Amino acid sequence: MRDIHGAIVALVTPMTQTEELNEAGLRSLVRHVMGGGVHGLFVNGTTGEFYSFDMAQKRRSLEIVMEECG
Repeated sequence: MRDIHGAIVALVTPMTQTEELNEAGLRSLVRHVMGGGVHGLFVNGTTGEFYSFDMAQKRRSLEIVMEECG
């Protein structure tokens, strides 16, 4: 297990006007904050996603973040 260190950013989850996951917006957000030198991302827990997303939506947002972080 690695030591947790540095800046860990709690991400908001971009949504479309129809309240769907905005995948392009999430990818852009991840690239932006990672480009700023953060060390980690906190996903699905800052603006109610934990309670309002179903498991598939949570999984998809996490997959997108992992893809963008490499």
